[in-house]
Amino acid sequence: GPWLVSAREARKAGRREPALQALAVAASLELDAAAADGVAREYWDLGEHGRLFEFLGRRGRRGLAAGSWLVSAREARKAGRREPALQALAVAASLELDAASADGVAREYWELGEHGRLSEFLGRWGRRGLAAGPWLVSAREARKAGRREPALQALAVAASLELDAAAADGVAREYWELGEHDQLSVFLARESKRHDLDPLPWEARERDARLAGRGEAARSAAGCARDLRAARFQRLSLSRAAALKEGEPRRAGEILGQMLACWPRDGGLWAELGRLAAEVGAGSVVDEALQRAQGGEEAARDRAAAMRLVSDVERASGWGFVGAGVWSGLAGLAMRGGDGAQARLFLQKAEAEAGEARELRGIALAYQDLPDREAALRVWDRLISRHVPAEPEWLSGRGVLQAMMGRREQALTDLRQSIASDPSFLSAYLTLGSLYVAQGDRASARRLYDQALSRRGAGPEQVLRLIRQEREKL
Repeated sequence: GPWLVSAREARKAGRREPALQALAVAASLELDAAAADGVAREYWDLGEHGRLFEFLGRRGRRGLAAGSWLVSAREARKAGRREPALQALAVAASLELDAASADGVAREYWELGEHGRLSEFLGRWGRRGLAAGPWLVSAREARKAGRREPALQALAVAASLELDAAAADGVAREYWELGEHDQLSVFLARESKRHDLDPLPWEARERDARLAGRGEAARSAAGCARDLRAARFQRLSLSRAAALKEGEPRRAGEILGQMLACWPRDGGLWAELGRLAAEVGAGSVVDEALQRAQGGEEAARDRAAAMRLVSDVERASGWGFVGAGVWSGLAGLAMRGGDGAQARLFLQKAEAEAGEARELRGIALAYQDLPDREAALRVWDRLISRHVPAEPEWLSGRGVLQAMMGRREQALTDLRQSIASDPSFLSAYLTLGSLYVAQGDRASARRLYDQALSRRGAGPEQVLRLIRQEREKL
């Protein structure tokens, strides 16, 4: 203790050699963990990193806490003292770590741009207990700030961790937003073997990218949707075969309903439906199902025919396996056929079954296309109130609808909240600016458009071009 105090006082007085001599004496004595940590910290404060690691190698690291070294590394980084930060991190990384400390070390290496050392540390320590969520948030924020390399490095960490389906979709979306289409393909090929990843969001991304004039992104999203549909078909086929083998016809029926909703032109599925119909006594279904099985793609023209027969099997068996996605698909077919009344009935069924955010969003947009604005507003309200925090796209979508319904104040509130939640969501600027202009508030519109244009690179170039055009009109 006294020798450590002497070393500290000499260092603070600028007497480097006496400080080192006092430290050498202290380091040669029998030390508890606190004293050993004190000696190590004095060597670090003196910039004697070689002697620091020599001491740790001789004394060992037992009992030393990583937390204080992690704090020192963070403070040194924020003060612009890169080398001391790296040395403190090296000490922390060499100690026994829990998951929180390991995540802290990894994050500091990332903040310092030391991506090679980050990968080396994770390879040595392992990824046990690390959470993907914070790394995914870091990747998104870095991308939005135009920091491409840090975004990719954070994504690489997130992608290497144990992911649930939502996190896997988040990582995939970030790769897509960054234009890393090859990496995206490799990642989805791996994760689709672990999770039942939904192809529908990728179909929506393809549509949005095409509308925004992002051809390569649209093609990439279409490829992802196609690959995920194929993976889902294989997974459902295996699950259905297992259910039949285990003597669970109800579960096999549920899976068959899901498959026919997605692939209504698959002859093998029609044959399976006919067999199932025969088992449960739905005789009226058997002949048509087998006829369509023989006709293959030409005979099975759309989802409506499949669902009509599935519904017959449901009634005969007492089972239920038609969900919100199927009813929404039927509503779309009815709308394209000009049958608005039937589309509304299907959408009402979809609304009753829906619970997931993507389902509710699709139903709200379908009601708007019908058009049934009151119903659309009801579904937007349900989506935004039940899924917190609300996505900027949802707030903007409801804002657009409120404006169409003449509810200007509510529209302004939604659009402002959309921008506040994500300043890079440029579509909201365009709509809000048009509302300002309609109110005669051209000054607010100019300020808003200038704010959006200052975020160059934050959104689709087509939207920026439209904002620029509107700004020039003012």
